[in-house]
Amino acid sequence: MSLMLRIIHTADFHLGASLRERPVGTSLKREEDFIRQMWRIRDETLKMNADFLIIAGDIFHHIPPSGTIFTEFASFLNEITKNEIYVIVSAGNHDIPRGEYLKSHLTGIHELKSDKFIFAERGFREFEAVGGRSGRKVAFLLIPYIHKSIKLDISNEAIHDRDLSKIVSKILNEKVKKFIDNHPSADYKIIVAHCLVEGAIYGSERRITAIDDICISRGVFNKPELDYVALGHIHHHQRITDKIIYAGSIEKVDFGEENEDKFLTVIEEEKNELKAREIELKCRPMITIPRDKKYFDLRGLNNPTDHLLSMLLNHKINFKDAIIRVKALVTPDQNTLIYEDKIEKALKSKGAFYSFIDITSEEVEYEENREETEKFEDTLRKYVEEIGVRKRISRDDVELIYNEALRIWRMQREY
Repeated sequence: MSLMLRIIHTADFHLGASLRERPVGTSLKREEDFIRQMWRIRDETLKMNADFLIIAGDIFHHIPPSGTIFTEFASFLNEITKNEIYVIVSAGNHDIPRGEYLKSHLTGIHELKSDKFIFAERGFREFEAVGGRSGRKVAFLLIPYIHKSIKLDISNEAIHDRDLSKIVSKILNEKVKKFIDNHPSADYKIIVAHCLVEGAIYGSERRITAIDDICISRGVFNKPELDYVALGHIHHHQRITDKIIYAGSIEKVDFGEENEDKFLTVIEEEKNELKAREIELKCRPMITIPRDKKYFDLRGLNNPTDHLLSMLLNHKINFKDAIIRVKALVTPDQNTLIYEDKIEKALKSKGAFYSFIDITSEEVEYEENREETEKFEDTLRKYVEEIGVRKRISRDDVELIYNEALRIWRMQREY
């Protein structure tokens, strides 16, 4: 007895990515997070007896990938295909070398002629495959990433026009129509594309206006004859419609994705239709501090590192296994007074996986209450110096007492 058709849709592995904001020193630490998610996808794919695993582009983060990363993916691929599951990939912009005659490392795997690994690097690929478990015949159209500098192989038009999106959308629309007509006996028709589709939302609900992307009209894919459109490229998981879905990235790539959840999309057969559901992929937490304002204002402090440490350790935040970004505002002459290694060591003792300081450098802006602040600072200094004289305290110790008192006062004002 055949099983129902089941397909796993994922995208944007970005294997080899470090932390975009601070790549130096984080590479090996972060690579393991992405690899761990990839192997979890392997486990879910096998556990659910899937017929097909779709990866809608950007398997690797760098061109070329490191030998370690390439070997990890090759092992992952072997684990899936040896279980008679198809792995279907449309190349993303991170998978395609910019040189016209250069080849992707994934093309090298494809040249091994495994009948279970299907890859489209440049140009479209159209084929039918029968699921080994369900016995369903599925027609696929693979659309790799289309860069502005490339000519589509089905057109003589160079795609540099101001109406670029209209031109490409028109070409793709015709291609999709032909694909639908070419496969009348297929049980289901599926498109796998790495692109920006009209209406896609990135991150904190703002519309994409990327310079390098060609925006494809939603109508190209929103056709009743198509059963599912598996998209990659936008890292935010979302449904353009119930059948046009961005899987999203498998891990948080940078702090622009700090508050996003990540998912694996499962497509299942239900009453001769394909329905999608999500499985959450637990990611390493990313936390920006402070959470209730733009940054800690350290301008004017003689010992900004200790002041910052005090405020951080007073925050009631679970640092365990998290990547911490600390945002601080200093004056230009304070840059050398911020000791990141001291901050990182303190946060690591609280369980943080990794931390860094995002420093903004500005001169002090004189606000309406500056006169009041200067008056207080002057009064405080005179008071501390008078005590120093009476108690015979050294000049250096007087300065330390003054700075500590000023730090406490400023900290109270911030809260």
